[in-house]
Amino acid sequence: LPVYHSSAINPDYSFSIKGLGAGPALLSLDGSEEGFSLARIQYPNATPTDRIPVNADEQITGVRLFVRYGTATINGTVKIVNGQLPGDSRLYVKVKEINALDRLSGVEVDGRGHFTIRNLAAGTYLVTPNLLVSCDMKPVGPPQQVVVNDTATVNVTLTADFGKGSEAGRPIGRCQ
Repeated sequence: LPVYHSSAINPDYSFSIKGLGAGPALLSLDGSEEGFSLARIQYPNATPTDRIPVNADEQITGVRLFVRYGTATINGTVKIVNGQLPGDSRLYVKVKEINALDRLSGVEVDGRGHFTIRNLAAGTYLVTPNLLVSCDMKPVGPPQQVVVNDTATVNVTLTADFGKGSEAGRPIGRCQ
């Protein structure tokens, strides 16, 4: 199971995370709702997937995180086909920027099928409808590629397919 550590960013923009165990350290930035996202990590041993290898009792220094600020918005509608939303579930839309480190949290789709994702940095994103039942989230439609520019709003329509053979028909797992 993953162990989470966090650190405040100091006035001089430095940070310190203590108590890391041996293994890959995954770095992320908690600030996507405010428009901040992690653009890249500069460290000699960092992987392209934002992990830094840590050996037992090792102290890592010289890690630089490059952060950017986003002002773009994706507004959208999710159309449900081949069924209806199960009563004990919620529909979410997840977004991931292509070739970026951060994975942004999903946003819940409202009762009319509408959603808004704010504070995105300019780039190309994959936007996917997902069904949440208990603690299990599964995609229920194909991802759609969306290109956004700073300060722009893009409108999209996604399809959630609850028909035979869809992710929505699979057994739902238990919360861990």
